[in-house]
Amino acid sequence: MTEIIPEAIVAIVSAVVGALLAGVAYLLKRKIEKNDSGKIEEFISGYERLHKLYRAEPEDKVSAEELAAANRIVESAQGSHDSLLESGEHLTQADMNRISLAQLTAADAQLSVVYEELMSFQDGARAEALDYAMESWRKFRHDFAAFEAEFYRGGSIQSLIYAANAEARTNEFIRLLSEQLEFERNK
Repeated sequence: MTEIIPEAIVAIVSAVVGALLAGVAYLLKRKIEKNDSGKIEEFISGYERLHKLYRAEPEDKVSAEELAAANRIVESAQGSHDSLLESGEHLTQADMNRISLAQLTAADAQLSVVYEELMSFQDGARAEALDYAMESWRKFRHDFAAFEAEFYRGGSIQSLIYAANAEARTNEFIRLLSEQLEFERNK
């Protein structure tokens, strides 16, 4: 009996959280549909440019100018995101899914910059260890985000949940690598 109660509570809490998320998404969608979608497209376009830069092959050296441009895209897109939410424009679930994927892509690009700079301080075994840690972390991030999104399997919000979770894990890892990078710079 004691095992049934916690399972029932988890099921009830999960249903309530799911309903709240769906309600918030619906209200956000209704609020945003009142205006034109120009800002949505501008926001998504900026992240798509960033996504192309991020997906460059490792042997393709990314110039300082390209990295600076990527930073400007991230800053501009974040400003666009904030103004988009304040503007009252309508977002469809598909728009929200694309935006969450774009935010994940931006976080990935920022992670790549921090990782590459940290890697420049490493050699030999430390470089291999960092590379292995990055590969392992990426697998963990994917698996954990997939686990979180699994609750919403079949729902249109599933990809948003995956991307938001992966973005949160990415931002945590950026913080950790940034701390290590700061240590390396000050050695």
